[in-house]
Amino acid sequence: MIRPVIVVLATAALTACGGEEAPSCQQAITHYYQSGCAYYDLQSGRQYSVGEVVGACRDALQVAPASCTDEVEDWLFCMDSVPDPATSNADCDCSYEQERLLTCG
Repeated sequence: MIRPVIVVLATAALTACGGEEAPSCQQAITHYYQSGCAYYDLQSGRQYSVGEVVGACRDALQVAPASCTDEVEDWLFCMDSVPDPATSNADCDCSYEQERLLTCG
């Protein structure tokens, strides 16, 4: 299993510019994990389960600022578009999109 070390920041699917609907939390995160990528607790090294990440993503939907729509969609699209199977940490790297979310708002 490829182990990118990134902070879990979850949020919800919104409609993308250009009319393409962003994937749901469930779809994007499930694809990400099925491709061989995963999220880990940075302190303990414990792998978060798909359910934990999907739940956090859905919970964050309720508090995500409307001004962060592009950042939300970019992160979900990134996870949903990793190669299957991912063969390197670079394949799983959505850290740029996550950083944009962390600084959004």
